Amino acid sequence: MHKKLFFLILLTVCTLQCNPYTKPLKYYSGPDLPESEIFYLVKPKGIAVMSLNGTMGKKSWRGGHNALVYSDFQAILELKPGEHMLLMALYMEVYNPSSKTKITITSRGNKGWKFTGQAGHIYLIAPDPYEMTDDNWQPYIKDITGSHFVQKEIIPTIRKYKSESKK
Repeated sequence: MHKKLFFLILLTVCTLQCNPYTKPLKYYSGPDLPESEIFYLVKPKGIAVMSLNGTMGKKSWRGGHNALVYSDFQAILELKPGEHMLLMALYMEVYNPSSKTKITITSRGNKGWKFTGQAGHIYLIAPDPYEMTDDNWQPYIKDITGSHFVQKEIIPTIRKYKSESKK
């Protein structure tokens, strides 16, 4: 039970971190579309998007691929509605209240997740607290459209960058 509580705290920390979001990252071709014709995917710090619909990050100097969207910052991805396939990895430093220390949680391998996004909606990627163990995790994508967090944090960020890009 204490482990479940710890991971619920982890989920909250991941979701509500104080670091500002970056400019929304557009992951579709063509002209910019209005908010009613796309959806947003919020990626907290600590989760890396390794690939999106088969598109990988650039080749790394070690021979593999770098992340498409790195884990060391929060991001908002703009996508067209429909089915999408994400490959994600987890790398987080979190505070363990029982031992009063910081621990690093790193995924072993990447996790694939297929989901369908609807136009006008906002989704959050997070680790599922009920599927986490010391060496494994499962991504969780939740529709957070209309939540207080979206109204106070996400929508103002999106609109700020949209208005700056029109100037």
